[in-house]
Amino acid sequence: MPLLYLCSMVHNLSMRLISSIRKKHKILTTELAHELGVNQSTIVRAEQSEARGTISLNTLRKIAHAMGYDLQYQFVSLEEFGRKGQLGEAMKEDQRERLARLSPEERIELALSLSKLGNELKERGGRGE
Repeated sequence: MPLLYLCSMVHNLSMRLISSIRKKHKILTTELAHELGVNQSTIVRAEQSEARGTISLNTLRKIAHAMGYDLQYQFVSLEEFGRKGQLGEAMKEDQRERLARLSPEERIELALSLSKLGNELKERGGRGE
């Protein structure tokens, strides 16, 4: 099962993992809803809730599993890594270590996801809407 790393360290972070992964795999909201045994409107509300940062971890986990992913939630100590530039450097080092452990297939999947995210940000003009 591919890994979905969710590092929640910054409040006001607007993530759209559900919709990005769903679209990447060409999964319709109706198909995901059927897999989970819920209404299509529930999936739409979950995606909106995720974008607002109000989705529950339990909901994220269920949706991730339905799409073939595992949700991993991580706390990072601000004291340990520092509150400013050191945190960014520590996060980069942590990500380098994680990348080294990925299989070639997982690296390709990550690269495709990052490329898609970059394209989406360009389309929105970097406004994060």
